[in-house]
Amino acid sequence: MAIMRMNIRVADTLVKKMVGLLGTKTFPDCDGLFFPDVACIHTFFMKYPIDIVFLDKDNKVNKILGHVKPFRIVWGSWKSVSVLELADGSASARNIKVGDIIGIEGKENG
Repeated sequence: MAIMRMNIRVADTLVKKMVGLLGTKTFPDCDGLFFPDVACIHTFFMKYPIDIVFLDKDNKVNKILGHVKPFRIVWGSWKSVSVLELADGSASARNIKVGDIIGIEGKENG
């Protein structure tokens, strides 16, 4: 089990959760976008694929989906309570595995 820290933006309001990465042509200049209290995510109307990491209440990774294309709906596991969206290929490049703990740093509002 690895512990990694990431500088992310937080979708901490209903509007930010609904908008997410919609309207962007490339992944923003951060490590990821964090959705607290979310166990399902969609990629409708997105223009590029992303990696999706589902986390439990302790920010432990319990499901990873790489290269999720636009116009998809994906669900976490029954333990999932939050979602981290990453640039396509980032989960693999960072060697993120189920069981890793993601330390959320720099909770910059996104």
